[in-house]
Amino acid sequence: MTDDAVVLQKPFEVVYAVRLLWYAIVLDILNTILNWDALLSLLPSDFSFDKDLFYFFTKVFLVAVVMWLTCKIFLGYNWARIFFFLGFILSVPITIPTIIAMFHYSKVFILISAVITILQFTGLSLLFSDAGNIWFKAQKGVPKDSF
Repeated sequence: MTDDAVVLQKPFEVVYAVRLLWYAIVLDILNTILNWDALLSLLPSDFSFDKDLFYFFTKVFLVAVVMWLTCKIFLGYNWARIFFFLGFILSVPITIPTIIAMFHYSKVFILISAVITILQFTGLSLLFSDAGNIWFKAQKGVPKDSF
């Protein structure tokens, strides 16, 4: 096998990282369903929109973006892993106050949120590992492999 063939083969780190990101998405959806009322209670009481609809559509949009980025990462788009990383970093200032506020409502939310964070952090660490970096840099244009 030539060096080019080895570089173009998707490394285990990338495959495992994407799997962890999918687990985090599933847990996030489950966490939202289990703690729906408590999450809605965090919105201001004078909120002018229907809280259920606002939170539902916001959550659906964000989950769809994360799923789309995860698919693009799996296909080898370097920009997708960078955007996912930036989204992870930018979500920290939002997530921490939410977790603190949820402390009074649901310990399960806090536990699942911690697991989600660990899964995403581990996945990102694998995506930016040496093997991940080499593979993403080797991808040119639209990758040939897919799901």
